[in-house]
Amino acid sequence: MEKEFNQAIKTLKESKDETKVEKALSLLQTQLKSGKTKFTDLIKKITIPELLVCSLNFSKQEPLANGILFVEFLFSRLNDSSKILLSKPLREFIINGLSNRVEMVQKLTLNLLRSYCVRDNLIKEMSEDDKFSELIFQPLIKGSSSLSQASFQLLVKLITTNLKGLLLVYGKGTRLRELYTKGLQTEDKVILLRLVELSLRALFDPRDTFSFSRLKKQKKQINTEKKEKEKEKENEKEKENEKENEKENEKENEKENEKIEIEIEKEKEEEKEKEIENYQSERIIELILSTGISDIVVYEMKGESGDILSQMSILETLTNFSKDMSKSKAEFVKTIVSIASNLLSSEETFPMLLGYLMRFFSEFLRYDGPNREMVDFNKLLPRIETLLIEESSEDQELLQAIVILVTGIASTHEGLELLCKTKKSILIFIRNLFTSTENPIKLCSIHNISSIIENIHTENSDDFNMFYKVLMLKSSKIEDSDPLGIITINLKSPFLDIRLASYHFIRALCNHEKGLSHLINFPEVFDIILDKSTDSDKAGLECKYGILQIFSRSKIVKNLVSQEDWKQLILEIKAGPFGSSFTHSKVIVSEKF
Repeated sequence: MEKEFNQAIKTLKESKDETKVEKALSLLQTQLKSGKTKFTDLIKKITIPELLVCSLNFSKQEPLANGILFVEFLFSRLNDSSKILLSKPLREFIINGLSNRVEMVQKLTLNLLRSYCVRDNLIKEMSEDDKFSELIFQPLIKGSSSLSQASFQLLVKLITTNLKGLLLVYGKGTRLRELYTKGLQTEDKVILLRLVELSLRALFDPRDTFSFSRLKKQKKQINTEKKEKEKEKENEKEKENEKENEKENEKENEKENEKIEIEIEKEKEEEKEKEIENYQSERIIELILSTGISDIVVYEMKGESGDILSQMSILETLTNFSKDMSKSKAEFVKTIVSIASNLLSSEETFPMLLGYLMRFFSEFLRYDGPNREMVDFNKLLPRIETLLIEESSEDQELLQAIVILVTGIASTHEGLELLCKTKKSILIFIRNLFTSTENPIKLCSIHNISSIIENIHTENSDDFNMFYKVLMLKSSKIEDSDPLGIITINLKSPFLDIRLASYHFIRALCNHEKGLSHLINFPEVFDIILDKSTDSDKAGLECKYGILQIFSRSKIVKNLVSQEDWKQLILEIKAGPFGSSFTHSKVIVSEKF
C-alpha cells in the first residue's frame, strides 16, 4: 500500500502523461477516503500547490472534470486553507475552469466556488480581480440554463455571505443593468429577477439578509469568556468570604461594583455592535444602489421591457418588502411609489396589473412608517371610485383587492378624512357589500370595515364619529341598509365564516363608546349575542363569550340594559363559553342572504 502511495506521488511530480496523473489522483483520493492514508502524510510528500497544478494539467474534458472534483475533495479535508486560497495555482485553476469552453467544467468550477466562497481570503482575491467578476456573471449572459442556475446560486451565496462577497457582485457599478440590456432569454431573465429580489431584500432589510454570523460568534465567545471569569472570581470570593467573615460587607460592595462595571462594558459592546451594523447597512445600501438596481426596477415597473410577467414579478417582489420600504431611507422608494401611483390612476394600465398594484399599496399603507406620506390619496381615490362603480362586478378578485386597499388608506388620518368627506360613495359601496350573495365578497367587506373601526384609536372619538356617520347612511339601493340590521341577518347565517365576520364587526364597535351604545340600543343584536343557542359551533360560541365579557365590564351596557337582561348577562358569563342558563326560544336561522 505504501509502495502504491509513493508511486502515485512520484507520478504526480514527474509524469506528463495525463492518464497516469489521473489514475494517481484517483488512487490518492480513494486512500484518503478509506483512511488508509492520512492527509498529514500526503502533504509531507507533496505540497498543496503541486496538487493543484496536477489537477489543472489536463487537456481533455473528463480528466479535467475529475481534477476539479479532486480539488473539491481537498477543500473538504482542509482545516486551515488560508495559504491555499492565496496560492497562485488555485487562482489560475479557478480562472481556467470558468474560462473553459466545456460547459460541464464551468459548472463544476462554479459549484466548487459556491461550496467554498465563504472563505474571506478567496472572496478578497476575487473582489480585487475584474476577471473573476466577469467570469461568474458570464454564464448568465452566454451560458445554458443549467449554467445560469449555477452562476445564480454562486451569486446568491456571495451576496449573503458578507460585505466582501457583496462587493464582488455589486462593486463593479452597473453589472446587473448591463445584463438587462443584453436581451436575455426568458429562463435567464427569471433567474435575474430572482437576483433582483435578493438585492431588494438586502437593500430594504439588510439585517434580515445578513446573519452577521461572525459578529454573533465573537459576541458569544466574549460572553462565554466573561462568564467563566465571573465564575472564577465568584469562587475565589466565596472562599475568601468563608475565611474572612469580617470583610463580607466590603466584598458584597465590590461584587456590586463589579456587576455595575460588567453592565457598563456590556452596554458599550452593544453600542459598538449597533455602530457596526448601522455602518454595514449603510454600506450595503450604497453598494446595491451603485449597480443600477433602481433603474432595473423602474424599467420593469413602467413596462418598458414589454414583458407583463416581469412587471408583475417586480410588483409582487416590492409588495413582499413593503413593510421595510415604508421605513427605508433609500431615496428611490419615492420613485417606486410615484410609478405605482401613476399606473394605478391610469386608465391605460393593463387590467392584470391592477390587482398587483392594489396589493402593493394596501401592504405599504398597513405599516406606520414615515414613507406612507409619499402616497397621494387624491390621485388614487378617483380611480378606485371608478373601478368600484364600472368594473368591480366583473372581477371578484379585483373587488376584494380594492376593499383591502381602501382599508389601508383609511388606516391613515388623512385617508380616512378624504374617504369620509369627499369619497363617501366608496365606503357606502363597500358597506353595501354586507348583503352580497358572494360569500367571499361579503366576508371581505365585513372584515375590512371592522378593521377600519379597530384601527381608529379609542381616544380619537372625532375620527370614529366621522366614519360611523358615513357608515350609518341609508342607501337607496338597499331597502334595509342599516349595517346593524344587515349584521343581524348575517348573525343568523348558516355559514360559520359569515357569523364569525359579523362577530368581528360587533367586537370592533365595542371599542368605541358611541358604537357600543348604538349596539345595545339595537335589541335584535343584543338578544342574539346573549342567546348562546343561536350558534352551535365552538368558534362562534367563543366569539360570543368574548363579546359578553366586554359587555359585563362596561358601565355603558349596565346603564342601558334592563336589570333582567343584566342579570341574564352575568349568568351567561358564569356559565362559561359553552354552558348556558338561557331559557328563551331558539332564534330561527335565516337564509335571506
